[in-house]
Amino acid sequence: MGWSAFAPKGNQVTVAVTTAASTAVQVPGFGGEPANNNVIVSNITSQGCFLSYGPTALIAQAAATAGNPVVWLAGNCTQTFGFAPGMWFSTIAPATTTTVYLVPGDGM
Repeated sequence: MGWSAFAPKGNQVTVAVTTAASTAVQVPGFGGEPANNNVIVSNITSQGCFLSYGPTALIAQAAATAGNPVVWLAGNCTQTFGFAPGMWFSTIAPATTTTVYLVPGDGM
């Protein structure tokens, strides 16, 4: 990965965020390959939430509830993160609900 514009390399995954840990999802690249390390994460409402991650669905979902490891997603924001290939993701909100979109790719 270089310092280039973000290039989508897979389909968008939508996660409905509530006050309970969401079912863990992966964001595979085109063809189902988990080779993309960068993920654009968009939180589309004013409600902030946490994005947890792990090498298995069980670990990612448990991390959302335990609060570690997690990334805070402020409301109405889009950020690019680098993760190991094949990571699973889960979300949880401290109050109300929101929606998070994840798109795998390369670049910033």
